[in-house]
Order: sequence, then C-alpha cells, then structure tokens
Amino acid sequence: MGKPQQVETAQVLAQAYQELHANLHRWLRYKVGDETVAEDLLQEVFSKALAASHQNGLPANPAAWLRTIARNTLVDFYRVKQPLVELPDDLPEAMDEGDSAAFQLSQCLLPLAKQLPDIYRDTLLAADFDGRTLQSLADEWGVSLSAVKSRVSRGRRLLRERLLDCCAVELSRSGQVMDFHQKQAAQMQLCPGSVK
Repeated sequence: MGKPQQVETAQVLAQAYQELHANLHRWLRYKVGDETVAEDLLQEVFSKALAASHQNGLPANPAAWLRTIARNTLVDFYRVKQPLVELPDDLPEAMDEGDSAAFQLSQCLLPLAKQLPDIYRDTLLAADFDGRTLQSLADEWGVSLSAVKSRVSRGRRLLRERLLDCCAVELSRSGQVMDFHQKQAAQMQLCPGSVK
C-alpha cells in the first residue's frame, strides 16, 4: 500500500474511530467494569485496526469492522484473564455460520429493508446496517434525536412485519431462531429472493 493510500486509510479509520469512540468505550466499560481497563482495550482496538488496515486495507463498513475488533479484543482479554478449562471429548463440532437458521434468515434482512418506504429505509440502513449513531444521523439530517429514534423504531417494526409476512419463524424459549421456512407462493412476492 502506497504512502498516500496509507494516509487516506488512516484518516478514514480515525473518523470511524472518532464516531464510535464514546459508544465503544461505554460498551467496554460495561463489560469489564473498569474505566482504565476499558480505555486500554479501546486503544488496543485502534492499534489492531490500524495495523490490519495497513496490511489489508479498509473493509466496506469500517464501523462494523471496529465493533468486531472490539468484541474480539474483549474475548482475548477474558481469555488471558481466565484459567484454561478442559473441554470434554464429546463436544459437538462447531457449526458453520451458513448452517445456522438465524444466519440464513438474516440474509433476507437487507433486501427486505431496502424495500421499506424511503424515510424508514434510509434511517434503518444507516443505523442498523452501517452502524451510525442516532445522534450523528439527527445532526446530519437536521432533525431531533427523538425523530430519528421514532423512524428507527417504526422501520424495525415494518421490517419485522415484512419478514414475518415472508417467512414462518420458529423461536426457542429464549428467543433464538431455531428454524424458518418461506410461506406460500402467493406471499413470496414480498420476499426479495429464495431464503431456504
């Protein structure tokens, strides 16, 4: 990666980091219960992201990528902090993301969200899919924070209705997606594509 491209990558990463700093710091502080440790972990997140971006470039969604790095950094923190535990020999094999009903069903969400009325679509895509903060959207669009919250809430409700119009979803007692299937062909016009 050339020098100008590295500078541009660092600037984009710094901007994403600035936008997410307070949110990530609050989340890490909640998870570890210590202000100083949370700040140290946040610095580690940025260092890892900077090193990875110089090596591989930036992904399409830097905000979601930073959240993933934060989650992995937290896991590493607890892994080092906790003693190793022996796992039983009969532990089932890990399931691939593609095998999970929840993962497969989630593949419908973006196409369905793009079918929502503009005001809800744009707000939902920015907040839930691009990881933008509601306050940053309110500032950018010149509307109140409560207006953006209302749009997100209504957008999520509409998205849920569209998903349930398209698919029958079976949930566990804890609310996990266990299985789903598409409904009759007459209702399939609402669905963007074949789910399962």
